[in-house]
Amino acid sequence: LPDRVVYTPESLYKELFSQHKGLRELINKEMRSVSQGILIFSQSWAVDLGLQEKQGVICEALLISQNNTPIFYSVFSKLDAGCKGYSMIVAHSLKQKLVNTGGYTGRLCIIPLVLLLNPDRTSQTHYGSDLQIYPESYNLTTTQDMETLLQSLVIVLFGFRSFLSEELGSENWYKRFLAASYNKELYFKIFKTCSQESMELVYHEMICS
Repeated sequence: LPDRVVYTPESLYKELFSQHKGLRELINKEMRSVSQGILIFSQSWAVDLGLQEKQGVICEALLISQNNTPIFYSVFSKLDAGCKGYSMIVAHSLKQKLVNTGGYTGRLCIIPLVLLLNPDRTSQTHYGSDLQIYPESYNLTTTQDMETLLQSLVIVLFGFRSFLSEELGSENWYKRFLAASYNKELYFKIFKTCSQESMELVYHEMICS
């Protein structure tokens, strides 16, 4: 991975940053302590996972970074009593998807964090006093750990119809994401052609292999 945090898909995060003033600053602030990794944005990971959408969600993002556990960010325009529970449910569902669909077999936890972006562009991070602390053995300590999880995530993303139709049709998105995962065989296999049909074919080959 590059020695920085890569934001992706580019078209989506740029649209979100332009629509929600202060969002860029909020995300950049959260990433200051992360030396390298990849931050995958969605307007709603909950919808992608087949869960109920929650009002007030600006966007959601999954951070995969070395020497850390994966973090799931939910950015809200307003907070209520259900925000923390919602974020925990989505993070847990994503974890199950990575294991059951993506085939990930390592130790895995995804820490949910709730962020608030106020209309006046002020922001807050709500970690919660009951945030569970996991042993260091859950951290992605090696490049191989990150490769394995990213490859499982690619399989999961291929199953999201919204990603296929709106984001993964972009050749540049694929190039950046798969190059970051060091999966060169899959990288070149996809880019022989870049039609949706060929992408779905690769997906079926991945989950059946």
